[in-house]
Amino acid sequence: MAFIKGQANQVIGAQMVSATDGSAFVGTTTLYVTGDGGTQTLSGTCVSEGNGYHSRVLTAAETDFTQVAYTFVGTGAVPQTLQLFPQTVPTLTPTQGTAAASAVSAYDLITDAFAELNVFLPGESVPNGDAQFGLRALNGLLGSWAQQHLTIPSTARLLFDLVADQGGPTNPYSIGSGGDFDTPRPANPAAIRGAALAMVTTPEFELPIDVLSPAEWQGLLNKTLSGSLPTMLFYDPTFTAGLGAIYLWPQPTDTTNQLVLYLDTALSTFADLTTAYQLPPGYRDALAFSLAARLATPYGRSVSQELTMKAANAVNLIKRGNVTLENAVNWMDSFAQYDIYSDQTWRR
Repeated sequence: MAFIKGQANQVIGAQMVSATDGSAFVGTTTLYVTGDGGTQTLSGTCVSEGNGYHSRVLTAAETDFTQVAYTFVGTGAVPQTLQLFPQTVPTLTPTQGTAAASAVSAYDLITDAFAELNVFLPGESVPNGDAQFGLRALNGLLGSWAQQHLTIPSTARLLFDLVADQGGPTNPYSIGSGGDFDTPRPANPAAIRGAALAMVTTPEFELPIDVLSPAEWQGLLNKTLSGSLPTMLFYDPTFTAGLGAIYLWPQPTDTTNQLVLYLDTALSTFADLTTAYQLPPGYRDALAFSLAARLATPYGRSVSQELTMKAANAVNLIKRGNVTLENAVNWMDSFAQYDIYSDQTWRR
């Protein structure tokens, strides 16, 4: 038996039997409530439903406990006590202001995923313990997606202040929530799509910075060189206190300019069950169907072919939408010849 904590009009009942012969008790039955080991209080007279079964409708206060005992007492009857642990069901709240049609909470996605598996019926409340398990699975799924470029919906242009003589092998800039560069930690080196210096000039412009691979950084002989304008950047996805490391070469001595990073912006994890977030088109289905596939085994369900196809199609749809256009290279230029007599260029 599951009760919702703090909710009125829930019915509790017990089968009462005679203390003398064990037959169904038909006399007056009274209910007492003991919440969280406190003082036992009188609830009131129960209704005899017939054949010894007696019930009572509870108030919100009589269910607002972490642990509660309901004791049924009748003169000449064997007392019955039912011990319950009412569950907290989250109440969905919209985003700030008017919630957009795409705003969704973790609880919404978890409910949809369980409905796909027929664990809980559509419209049925998901118990808090199962909802919390679903939240962990959902955030795990988002962590996996953060490692895949095509499940990341956008690239952000971010500006960061520089500190003189910082960025070398012994004092890199930390990047991540609370770091020198206070932004979500890039999941991997490929998450840095580009880098530049924002030059304080008139007009302002960006001076591109090369983003080095690990092999290129290792091959750099003098990593402690200092200079006014860094020309190279290396990202080491360490996880010291949840932070990565950014190295600049040469270490900047001029702090007038700012560092520009173009970073993949993955979907953030859900902070809790109830906060609603706006998702790009297509992501709700992809998350719900993929989450259902994750939850199937722990709940003893098989992943049907239909669910597999729905999850794959939804994920492929958002991946197609996240494909970026690249400038095509005209390889024919390397085979062009110019004829000075006819003033024509020939390509082959």
